[in-house]
Order: sequence, then structure tokens, then C-alpha cells
Amino acid sequence: MKKKRFVIICLLSTSLLITVYLKLSSPEIVKRAYEGLVLKQSHDKDFTTIDSKNAPLESPPKLIKTVHQQDEWVVEGVRRQMTDISNAYAENIRYPKYSKPLHANDWNLLNPRAFIPKAIPLAFDEGISAAIVLSQYIVSREDNLEVSVQLSGESLTRVRPESVLVYLSGQDQVNDAFELRSYVSHKGVLTYSGVLDKSKFDDLDDSETMIVAEIHFENEVQANVSAAFKLVGTDALLTRLGSSYVEDAHLIVPAHFDVATAGYYRVEANLFDAASQTPISHLNSAFVLSKRENSGLLKIHASTLRSKGLVGPYILRDFNITRGPSRPGDKTGYGKSEKPSFTVQGFDFSLYSQESYEDPKNQQRLEFLQKMAGID
Repeated sequence: MKKKRFVIICLLSTSLLITVYLKLSSPEIVKRAYEGLVLKQSHDKDFTTIDSKNAPLESPPKLIKTVHQQDEWVVEGVRRQMTDISNAYAENIRYPKYSKPLHANDWNLLNPRAFIPKAIPLAFDEGISAAIVLSQYIVSREDNLEVSVQLSGESLTRVRPESVLVYLSGQDQVNDAFELRSYVSHKGVLTYSGVLDKSKFDDLDDSETMIVAEIHFENEVQANVSAAFKLVGTDALLTRLGSSYVEDAHLIVPAHFDVATAGYYRVEANLFDAASQTPISHLNSAFVLSKRENSGLLKIHASTLRSKGLVGPYILRDFNITRGPSRPGDKTGYGKSEKPSFTVQGFDFSLYSQESYEDPKNQQRLEFLQKMAGID
């Protein structure tokens, strides 16, 4: 995912550089510079400042030379950038999109449905900040929700909290609020934790929901902070994985579901080495599921496995299961896994076919980028 974003950003930057180059090559720029515009001086002193009042009336050969030097600089910059883009793209297309290599710094892939906490200064004392921390942003109504409230700031040395209550927006904050009783102090941060029982979701619709923390301090001051999470139902439940097997250049893992709503599902998950917990591959498969056709195949290409040099057994976890809208106006549906992780049997690399992954369309795109970069 990060490499795709990198390529897109670089392409946009290159487009901008090409536009600048075309503009710098036009006679209008030379004319305007000669009439008194200032060209900024670069580190190699190829740019010249023109004084319109004292400029000679004859043609400015030095300025024309400067603009040509500027043209060469822009062209070289574009060429180098296109070389970097083509090299990055060549590395990226070595692996299919359904089983890209996974790295320890791929935070967004390693933390699907993550909740990002935001600390907010309290109104009565900006020397104290508070943040609600949830175990995830997309929350199944069939699961309990871990909730924490973190307090930090220099003012905590003189103003201490007495209790922290949490309730869901729209509910009776007196009768439905529960207290976070677990308390930890670490490096000046006070953390109050608890578990919101799933029964609190019974009267709520599947939608974005606000959770409110009510903080009571020793000086009888009260402060509130809130955060949002997405409450969802379960359209499909991953119940088990079948026995894995080798098919040509792929490790195939059958996945079986209990399907409540038929549709086109995307199943993302992360594959790790069971012994070392080394991240190996991010899986991204899609298939149609229904009550009768309730299984699909997860595929990992041997080129991805070989890039890590790990033959298994493996652990599959970090599931993110979604159902695409079936018609206009329909909402995205969500699924989950019955277990947080499953063991997947691996096989010796000699059992896989030896061909590398190649997509003809990707290869054509690569050749186009290489031509733009002047790579033979």
C-alpha cells in the first residue's frame, strides 16, 4: 500500500515538473525576464538577476543561455525522478496484489480498523489533556469494547481526578454510565481502563456512535471528553480455515464462513512466521459468499514466501472482512473472525512451481515508465 502511494505521489510531482519545464522553455519567459523579472539564483549560479532599467536593448545571450541551462536542469530532474518511479514500480509488481510482502513498519496493515486517539486540553485547565482510547474504531455489536481514558499534563501534580465515568451518547448517563476502575500511572500519564459490555449496544443502530468520558476531579470540577467509533453488525463470520495445500506457484488456504448476508466480500489478513512472528505477507482476496456458497480461497504467491525465506508453519491474523454495497444506496457490510488467529501449514519451497509472478499489463506500464526515464 505504501509503495502504491509513493508511486502516485511521485507521478503527480513529475507531472508538475514537466509543466514547469514546458513553461520555462517558452519564449514568453525569456521576454518577461528580459523586461525586468527576477530569476532566483540557484546553488550552481546558473540563474541571473535582470535589472529592467539598465538592461541593454540588444538581445540577451547570457539570459538565453541561463534559461537553456535551467531547461537541462529540469529535464535531468524529471529523468532521475522517473528512474526512481520505474525502479519502485518494478519492485512492486514482482508480487501480486493479493499477497504483497509485509514489513514491520506497515503500521496501517498491521493495525486494521485502528482507533486513533486524540488528546484534548480540558476547558477548566489547559495544563491537563485527556484522550479516550478504544481497542478499535470499527466495533462489532457482538463483542465487548475495551475503553481507556488517559490524562496527562503538568497540572496533574496539583489537580487529581477522583473518578472517570463512561457512557454512550444518547443513553441515560446516570443509569447507563460505568466507572473505569483499573488505574495505572506511568511517566506522568494516568490511565483509567474498563470494559464496556456489549449489552450497552442493544438499543443502538449500526452507525457512528459517540462515547463520552465524564471526569470528576478533587476540586469538584467536572470535564467531559468524547470520541467516535463505528458500531457494526456481522454479515459473515469466519469460522475455520481448511487444510492448506500447494497449487502451482501458490499456497492455497480455504476459508469457511457462516454467512448472514450474501454478497461480494473482501478478506484481508496478515501472515506471520509461527516461530519468529516475522511478518511475511498481507493477504487481500475477494469472492462471493452466500449461505450455500460459504467458502473462499486465500492465496499466497510463492514469490512472496521466498522473499522472506520462511517455509512455515504460519500464523494468520489481523482480519479485516468487508462486504461491498450490492446496490446504490447500500452500505458497506462487515464481517469478523471467530478466532483472533489460525495456524496455517507451510511447505518446502521445492514443492512450488518456479515461475515468478508477472502481469502483462503491469509489464507494459513498467516499459512506459522506463522509456520516460530513458532506461533501455
